[in-house]
Amino acid sequence: LMMGLTVFAVFSAITAINGFSLSRNRCFSNPTSLRKLIVPSDGHDRVVTGRGFSTPVSFLSNGSDDSNFSSSGGSSDDGSMSKPPRRSRPGEKDKSKSSQSPPPPDNFGVIGQTSAIPGATDFPLNIEATEETFMGSASERERIVYKYTDLGLQQLRLYDVEGAKESFDQVINAKPDAYLWQRGICLYYMDDLEGAGQAFVDNAKRFESRFCEPASEERLWRDACALKQVTQAKATIRRSNRSKGIKNGDVPTLPHSELHSVPIIPDNDKLPKESRTVIRLARDLFTASIGHDPGLVAIIRAKLHCICFGKQSVRNDVSQRRLHAWYYLGLHYDALCMEEQSKWCMSSADSFVVEGSNDLTFSLPRIHMKQRKWKHSCIDDTFGWKEDVRDDTSNLTSSLRASISDFTLKEIQEALRKRGEHYSGKKSILQEVLLERLIRDANAPSMLKN
Repeated sequence: LMMGLTVFAVFSAITAINGFSLSRNRCFSNPTSLRKLIVPSDGHDRVVTGRGFSTPVSFLSNGSDDSNFSSSGGSSDDGSMSKPPRRSRPGEKDKSKSSQSPPPPDNFGVIGQTSAIPGATDFPLNIEATEETFMGSASERERIVYKYTDLGLQQLRLYDVEGAKESFDQVINAKPDAYLWQRGICLYYMDDLEGAGQAFVDNAKRFESRFCEPASEERLWRDACALKQVTQAKATIRRSNRSKGIKNGDVPTLPHSELHSVPIIPDNDKLPKESRTVIRLARDLFTASIGHDPGLVAIIRAKLHCICFGKQSVRNDVSQRRLHAWYYLGLHYDALCMEEQSKWCMSSADSFVVEGSNDLTFSLPRIHMKQRKWKHSCIDDTFGWKEDVRDDTSNLTSSLRASISDFTLKEIQEALRKRGEHYSGKKSILQEVLLERLIRDANAPSMLKN
């Protein structure tokens, strides 16, 4: 026992003389404010306080002449380690100092004003000068891409679809693999549905391969092109049948894949789900229409109507959910060649447009109305719904009832068949049966979650 105590005393004396030299893996912390030691890649140890701010601390190896902490760390002249200075606890005021904050130390960095490197200067915060420098060092192809992309976007914001398309063509000629999905919008409104669909397919593949995010806008616009081709093809078949004296019911219904020429975008299950509610609903709306599921189309359309007629104020609607909901509803009606409904939705979307915004999506309602040569004076409140009058349940029921009223008897029976129901009878009775079933499906937990 005496021998053990002697060894312990000798070890303690040696440790005190060496001044508690610490290795890099050991943390010296002040229990009042310091929490953890991390070693960043720059080789300097930092002690992280409870609020996440870091304070540099120099740790020197054993045997060094400067193995003690500096005077700010609390070392004494004889090499022994003194108690570190006490730091005030959060919320505790130091009465010995004035309420004014102390002046910043030398070499204190201020973002945008000083450089982190002593003697160096920051680049001037001048966008025009930076663009000029970039253009001066860019290649001829890069200058063409930059110039005509910017010009095309400006023309599109000014509702000049034809001019924007010509500018975007210059970009594609210089760089065929450029990501420029806005060119597809120009082609859609110029009624080049096949070219627009191909543009959206190509840009969707580029976006998803580069950014590993779902190209929801490109996919729903691709479906809009395909859906409009299908609608136009069906109208052509009906006109041909009428001219030949053949009833529409006597001709077998062709699958939608045979009625359009737009390529398919392969599904990628590895991509995350779309987090924007309106964009996700709009994409599902077009997908359900291409898949010929009228019941699901009615449910998704009703959910978008609930967003359009919600009681959320415009000031709180920062992401412009109402504007996008109205616009994509109008685009869906446009793809179905339902002109009056599309006019009403686009007019409603136009009322939420933010003047002077650089966001291209805010200009889409007015681009649509100009290309279709619509005016506000010719747009009436066809449906008679008033904003903020109904609650979500009433809006859902009213929208579903309006959609079902446009269904043919064959579509009602098909929608019921997809839900495991087999009914026959009068159209008015089947409409009420389908309405009750769709209301139940729309309020199902799985539907609300998705």
